[in-house]
Amino acid sequence: MSIKIYEGFRFTKQFSLQQLHKIFMDFRVEAERLRLRGLLDYFSRECCELLDEKSVGLAHPTDPIFSTVWRRYSEDLKELEQKHLRQPEIDFSFELSVHPLRDKLIGIVFSEHNLIYEAWFAKPFVKEYGYWNNCDCPEGVTKREWHQRQRDWDRALGDNSVPALNGICATISVNRRSKIEFDALKFPPFKKRVVVVAEKLALAQKSRGRKFELMSEYSRFEREQRQFWETSAGRKYFEKLKLRAEKKLIRKIVEKHLLTQR
Repeated sequence: MSIKIYEGFRFTKQFSLQQLHKIFMDFRVEAERLRLRGLLDYFSRECCELLDEKSVGLAHPTDPIFSTVWRRYSEDLKELEQKHLRQPEIDFSFELSVHPLRDKLIGIVFSEHNLIYEAWFAKPFVKEYGYWNNCDCPEGVTKREWHQRQRDWDRALGDNSVPALNGICATISVNRRSKIEFDALKFPPFKKRVVVVAEKLALAQKSRGRKFELMSEYSRFEREQRQFWETSAGRKYFEKLKLRAEKKLIRKIVEKHLLTQR
């Protein structure tokens, strides 16, 4: 049977239930700060991109920029909650299961967003302890250690291999709507925005009238265009689009640009 525990971890010591409770409660506070930070990053990026696309005629929102982004966010969050589809950009949920063994505590993280995931594995008392049997063990892990991980996870997950039925589960972070203040948004530098918009303009122009049946076809088309931008003719073409973007984009985004329809 194939076993894939990519997000496995172990605690560096045998914590008591009281100690685990404190660890989880402390991390919930940190996770909430990270969730809000990730949400602000998302709204900053999405509002800026939509405003820039509107400025050069690539998007035509019928509502104010922020309202449009908020509606999309709410719809995606609802779909995430109802259909359990992957939405890593807005999914800040974080759960874990802990499995006590005779000589160690091991566990599994369930998370889609890197912010909270990386913060957990950065803890000095948490070490990576994944295991999979569909390919070789990773560098830095001996075969003896790898086989020990296999034995540990076999004992931890039992015959049905369902973490929730074989461990102690904890919810650290959940998705919920939060108030977004304009002053908390941080937009990318103007020069970076110009390059991003120039790329979008180039791809839109070159793909006009073309149909891509598969995502792989569009990916191949995009690679070809990026290779063209590296040529002498491509660089000249791209510079013209950058000049166009520089003239059209709003250099300093203020609140009215996102909250009013102009």
